[in-house]
Amino acid sequence: MGVVLCAVLSLILNSRVRLEAAEVVWGEVAPYLTWAPSADTNVAGYYVKYGIVGSASTNVFDAHTSNFAELSWLEREATNFVFVTAYDGLGKESAPSSMLYYAYNTTSGDPHIVEDPKDIIATINNTATVMVTASGTPPLTYRWFKDGEVVTGAGEFTYVIANVQAGDAGSYYVEVSNARGKTVSRSATLSLLPGVAEKPVITPAGGLVNEDMPISLRCDNAGSSTFYRVDNHPSQLYLEPIKLAAGSHTVEAYSVVSGCATSDLASVSFLVQALSAVPVFSPAAGLIDSSAGIALTCATLGANITYFIDDGPANYYSGPFELSPGEHRLRALATCAGYTPSAEVATSFTVSRRNGLTVVPVVIIRDTAASLRFSGFLGRQYTIQTSVNLREWITLDVQRPLVSGSCEFVDRETTFNQQRFYRVLDSAVTLPVEAL
Repeated sequence: MGVVLCAVLSLILNSRVRLEAAEVVWGEVAPYLTWAPSADTNVAGYYVKYGIVGSASTNVFDAHTSNFAELSWLEREATNFVFVTAYDGLGKESAPSSMLYYAYNTTSGDPHIVEDPKDIIATINNTATVMVTASGTPPLTYRWFKDGEVVTGAGEFTYVIANVQAGDAGSYYVEVSNARGKTVSRSATLSLLPGVAEKPVITPAGGLVNEDMPISLRCDNAGSSTFYRVDNHPSQLYLEPIKLAAGSHTVEAYSVVSGCATSDLASVSFLVQALSAVPVFSPAAGLIDSSAGIALTCATLGANITYFIDDGPANYYSGPFELSPGEHRLRALATCAGYTPSAEVATSFTVSRRNGLTVVPVVIIRDTAASLRFSGFLGRQYTIQTSVNLREWITLDVQRPLVSGSCEFVDRETTFNQQRFYRVLDSAVTLPVEAL
């Protein structure tokens, strides 16, 4: 039983001559070609043109007025191409019919390349596809090569490059094999046209932002470099998020990728709101007297300061305030019309009961020793005294702390079961302290 290939012919260059269709039929004898006769009365005859795929020469057979040609001159063991044109009495030819390919093999079932991969011109960042048409006893196995190296994962009759980059340019061919053997296609060249780099994305996308908000740029092209400028200042390479000063600003950016044209310009406008200055505690932290006032200041003119003591409610600062004895954690922030609220600042204080002095109950270390602990401040002098009747006081020691914090004195002249009283005199206030 014969096999038929059909092809619809394109419109002729000379509009007076048209060819409708052609078909190739083959069986046990040499294949033959038939086509539908033209109804155009100007047709004087038909040319059958043929050759070997990859060859630079094309042969011509004049079929005259016949619409039939035996293809006994087709090359065996090769892929032949065949097409038909019509001509008129003046020798003008029609456009050619569609190309028919005929693999005329005497070794049936061996893998054979019917149509080789074609050269491709692709664009950076777009998709490119190389493909082959092969025949032979199935199953057929395909293995693609680029510049002589196997392409990993390319095992179909088509090889698709989804995102073409500069490194994809080169020479591609395919090896087709089955149980009877293998064959190799001709090489196809993938050439590149310059694409256009992707326009960078600016985040956030504009509008009102805080002074400390980072502005980031992103381009998804592999190997891209992004450049930006603020308010028409010179462009610079983007390396890290941008921070803008208070005011109105325009950020413009573009991306550059090797082998591509420069991207379109991205442009975003921002209104940047200034940050209120951070409040400052005075004193800053540490050990203080319960009578010491804590002050808060802010460098932003007209700012309002809100502070929090431990986990308590918000307090609006109107002047120095005192803390009760003990450990406290304070937080504060500033707000001002036309400014973004400041960052929150925090500090901790240890507050003594009286003027910086705290007497801890006496601890008996041995029968003849007692320990006295109190809180002292750098720059002050503390006189430690003892008494047995609260009228006559004897000085035991004078201490000048090198740092603010806990001070200690051990009285080794104590007598067991004797009641003694102690006091500490602060040089700054000279007040007796509760004694035990």
